[in-house]
Amino acid sequence: MGQGSQRRTRRVDVSETEPKPGVPARLIAASILGRVLRAGAWSNVALRDIDLEESSDRALVRMLVYETIRKLEIVDAGIEAVLDRPIATVEATVLDTMRIATTEMFFSRSPNHAAVDTAVEAVKAAGHSRAAGFVNGVLRSVSRSNPPEMSGRLGAAFGMPDWLTETLVSAWGEGETIEFFSASAEAAPLAIRPRPGAAVPSVAAPGPVA
Repeated sequence: MGQGSQRRTRRVDVSETEPKPGVPARLIAASILGRVLRAGAWSNVALRDIDLEESSDRALVRMLVYETIRKLEIVDAGIEAVLDRPIATVEATVLDTMRIATTEMFFSRSPNHAAVDTAVEAVKAAGHSRAAGFVNGVLRSVSRSNPPEMSGRLGAAFGMPDWLTETLVSAWGEGETIEFFSASAEAAPLAIRPRPGAAVPSVAAPGPVA
């Protein structure tokens, strides 16, 4: 049998390893991030394949992937600031896991220690146990820092392009621009409207029909 036919792609089966809570979501988020950044996958298409039972976990994966992509410059700068080697030398899967954890620490309300611990467990579950200590050290250093200001660019802090930031600051001033960007970054409320004539579950709250 040829060497090429013996090669197998390693697949993370989170159902068999019984990982700690939160680990499967981070594993999947890191995997999708890698597909988007290095394989040219469309994030919205890749996110359709989330194999998690809990809707809250699926929502978490989507948030982490989208936020990391939008704010990758800030996330990578935060990691690079505490690394003792070029970020390009870090193994791809390990780096993607650290990116997801850094996004969680910088841009969510999750406790930093939980993001660090879950990332370490995710790296182990992905088959990179030797990198666990490295990931733990880097992320603990990141947890003690703030998101980089990216040379003072306001837009970078919110993942907005420079041209839009400059236009809004000129028209509104910095204060109102910050308020606008902050409001834009908040998750939109979920609204569900049944199709005309469709049965409405009894758990649905009564209200006007649009």
